[in-house]
Amino acid sequence: MSGEHGSHVAGIAAGNSLFGGAMSGNAPGAKLLSVRVCLFVTGCTRHAMEQGMIYAAEHGVDVINMSVGGLDLINDGESDTELLYNRLIDEHGVQIFISAGNDGAGVNTVSGPSLGSKVMSVGSYITKESWQRNYGSDAAHEDNLHPFSGRGPTESGGFKPDIVAPGSAISTIPTWMAGGPVAGTYALPPGYAMLQGTSMASPQAAGVAALIVSAAVQKGVSHRPDQLRTAMKSSARFLTNYQAYEQGLEPAEGRHQDGGHLLVGAGEHGPVGLPQGPGLRPGHLRPRGCQVGREVRA
Repeated sequence: MSGEHGSHVAGIAAGNSLFGGAMSGNAPGAKLLSVRVCLFVTGCTRHAMEQGMIYAAEHGVDVINMSVGGLDLINDGESDTELLYNRLIDEHGVQIFISAGNDGAGVNTVSGPSLGSKVMSVGSYITKESWQRNYGSDAAHEDNLHPFSGRGPTESGGFKPDIVAPGSAISTIPTWMAGGPVAGTYALPPGYAMLQGTSMASPQAAGVAALIVSAAVQKGVSHRPDQLRTAMKSSARFLTNYQAYEQGLEPAEGRHQDGGHLLVGAGEHGPVGLPQGPGLRPGHLRPRGCQVGREVRA
């Protein structure tokens, strides 16, 4: 490993018993398939990002996360790479999650290759409490988008990102690296760091998708990619202090919400979008029959 980024992303999606069991990632029972798409120095190649996705999809993963992105000259979601991702989703039944990029806060700053119409593009959200703890200062609102989080619309007028999720997190890094908190906040032991970015938000959403797949497998119900997208977007909470182009489509009157803030983790009603019913209590789910494919950035 040449850095901390990929290990941090993996811990958010599927870390198990971190800090001696004090916390875990969103889907701690999921299996990881790791594919390197970036160089051991700065930069990633489009060829590797395409071949890495093909490799993961052909090896039977249920969910893919890729925390890589950058602004294209024309970000309309019609690049060869994004059209390929749409095909992989349809042909292999795997849902792809990609970070929306850190080039905000202006309009039309959402990054490729997250702009494919069937790809879940994920922006970065943070609560006022997390802002204070992780950065040692106070945010203006209870619900916040990070200023760097890429905003829409796309060049073609599309609403991207599709959803936003927590993008400031303590997670795993290589154990030979020193702990990495923001100076003046709290101490972290070696092997853990607090990082922020849409790279951290995307695996939050992918981990939730893994839980939904796990629940569906246990109940014997369908979990096609389009159903995953609908479950997550229709049950997200719209952030009223931000516009739709910043977080996903605003809910239409009289129907479920279609985009916005993804409520991550088990709360009073369990993880977002999780099927409920007799014998299926969200707090007691153990992910199984589910694999998370993770594209690793150097």
